[in-house]
Amino acid sequence: MSSSASVPQVLVTGNPNCGKSTLFNALSGGSAHVGNYPGVTVERTSARVRIGARDIELVDLPGMYSLTASSPEEQLAVNALIEGNTRAVICVVDATTLHRGLYLALQLVESGVSVVVALNMMDSAEQSGLQIDTERLAQLLGAPVVPVVATKRRGLDMLRAALDAALEPASGAPKPAIVYASVLEADVATLIPVVQRWRPQSNSNQLRVFALWCLLSLGDDGLRDVPQAVRQAVHDIHKAAGAQGRNLDLEIIAPRYAWIDDAVSQTCSAHDLESSWSERIDRVLTHPVAGLLVFSTVMLGIFEALFAGAEPLIAGIERFTGLVQEQAAALIPAGVLRDLIVDGIIAGVGNVIVFAPQILMLFLFIGFLEDSGYLARVAFVIDRVMKGVGLHGKAFVPLLSGFACAVPAVMATRTIERRRDRLVTMLALPLMSCSARLPVYILVVGTVFAGRSFGWLSAGAVALFAMYTLSVLATLYPSWRASRLDPVEALRYE
Repeated sequence: MSSSASVPQVLVTGNPNCGKSTLFNALSGGSAHVGNYPGVTVERTSARVRIGARDIELVDLPGMYSLTASSPEEQLAVNALIEGNTRAVICVVDATTLHRGLYLALQLVESGVSVVVALNMMDSAEQSGLQIDTERLAQLLGAPVVPVVATKRRGLDMLRAALDAALEPASGAPKPAIVYASVLEADVATLIPVVQRWRPQSNSNQLRVFALWCLLSLGDDGLRDVPQAVRQAVHDIHKAAGAQGRNLDLEIIAPRYAWIDDAVSQTCSAHDLESSWSERIDRVLTHPVAGLLVFSTVMLGIFEALFAGAEPLIAGIERFTGLVQEQAAALIPAGVLRDLIVDGIIAGVGNVIVFAPQILMLFLFIGFLEDSGYLARVAFVIDRVMKGVGLHGKAFVPLLSGFACAVPAVMATRTIERRRDRLVTMLALPLMSCSARLPVYILVVGTVFAGRSFGWLSAGAVALFAMYTLSVLATLYPSWRASRLDPVEALRYE
């Protein structure tokens, strides 16, 4: 570890699924080694790479969307960016989602660190008719922008050359000017002296970056390791802004996206291509109203299929169980032993197996929806509902997993950003109707609503749909109650 301290550290960062790790592997040439960050069990992948006339330590950071990090993995990435022996950062941006990727790149450039933007997936962008003026984008951003295709190793030589230049002393390239509101600038000026007492070694630009970061991180895990004086100052600023009807988050984020919108309009052009069938379908599936209606229809159809589609299999299992009972009764003399085997063991096992087709079909349908990409679109639509109860859209995946089993569902909560939301989701998940309850539901519904229907819908499917809906509502209510907590109070509970 001591030998690596003198080696310049270059971080590879970017949004999740932007090809960041693929580019890291291409640059490292398979020489990467994996360890853990000090004190935590989050993997750290690094490699010694030769760039120009020097050796560097290339570090692959966990994916993140911004420097306002709150999950443990994202917090580690932020710590690595603002501390340590970092000399430069390679920010990998998906060329097909330029708006989303540029937000992180813009924050990195604002922080004053040397940044090289690797514009990945350029082949996909070109196939979709998107043309990007990388030279103009580099001028606007104040950082080199290199088009690459990591999977085909295209543009790697240009990227190495740009990185070699970025490792030299700063050339004083003009940085993008983000125009914030004067009232926000006053808040930042008020917070900077408090931040300076926390980080006296930081320069004026770094103090400004830390102040903006703190203002955006109120209530997140990002402020858990911050001194109480800074937390209280941030809380007071938010409270005063709220009394004035101001939204500090919007005041910080909106100017950044306004700059991004202007930069994209200046550097991107697209041919008039006919929308694909996938895009047309997505417009419906992700529509605020139509998307929810489609989701409700799909789920109701699944429950209907559990009864109508599984009926032949259930009938076959019942006939097979009856046949086995008849054979056993014919072979075993009358008595307690025959009653135990025929009416106890065989009938009991048959009564359990008879529900297997419906359970297997439910898992099959959920697996198909996940593999087809539909659940990702549902998560986008449900995000609006989740925000209403104080949860992020990512909570949808654990909640849906709760239909199968609460144990893997609780494990899936690690993808949720805020620690408070993770805890709330974990506590609420047992209220979801897991698969262990499905046989009981089907037994009760099948007995009470046997032979009944509402038009072409069976009464059992409607009753089962209603029971699952009730469990979802019972799960969301505690989350809504917890979301009413004051952010600073929530941090104290953590």
